[in-house]
Amino acid sequence: IIFVEGICEALLLPEMAKLLSRPLDKYAVEVVNVDGVSFKPFAHLFTKSDSSVCAFAKTALITDDDRCTDKEDKDTYISKDYDYDTDKLDEVIKKLSIGKPSSRCTEICSVCEATHIQPFTAKKTLEYELALSPNNVPFILNAIIEAYPQVGPKLSERVASLNTDEERAACIWLFIQTRNKSKGSFAQALSKIIRDQVEKLAENIEVEKKFCVPLYIKKAIYAVTEEEDSVDEEIDT
Repeated sequence: IIFVEGICEALLLPEMAKLLSRPLDKYAVEVVNVDGVSFKPFAHLFTKSDSSVCAFAKTALITDDDRCTDKEDKDTYISKDYDYDTDKLDEVIKKLSIGKPSSRCTEICSVCEATHIQPFTAKKTLEYELALSPNNVPFILNAIIEAYPQVGPKLSERVASLNTDEERAACIWLFIQTRNKSKGSFAQALSKIIRDQVEKLAENIEVEKKFCVPLYIKKAIYAVTEEEDSVDEEIDT
């Protein structure tokens, strides 16, 4: 099992697994979308004890670390009012770099220590992690333009004017955060882009830029599809 927060992870994870040559159906892995961050009830089902028998050989949990969400911490809190065109992008990047995982994230990771579940966390969010890879930015922007045909091109122009990976990732994350309720359309468009690339690679068709799976996602997929001793070695290659 891989537990995930929401629709984006549920749609994208199977396609990214195929890109890693680890199709989830081949390894009998089920993605469970908890539609939020209420992982505790599920985690307690896997609590270790002398008498417990785990029904699943491998279980992972993927979640955002949600840094910079504590309103009491003025040094790191990032307002939800910021959009992609904010003039405070430098401030946002600085706060993301010094922010710590949220108490919610820290707590669920602590709970997992007493269970059969391995937690894997994103720096801030899935969308931020995806956009940190320069290879992924064109794919993400294409998906956003498909999902948001009116404002998407404006985001693309803004991103083109930025100079660093962190700036581009923060800008894209702010755009998606502001439109959080319709993230499913973006995820659908991006999953199709990844699926098309998987099909090309399967047919030995050369692709100019390969989509990059974030490291924490890669580790989670390998954790439920491969023997533990070989995970680190294969991820490195």
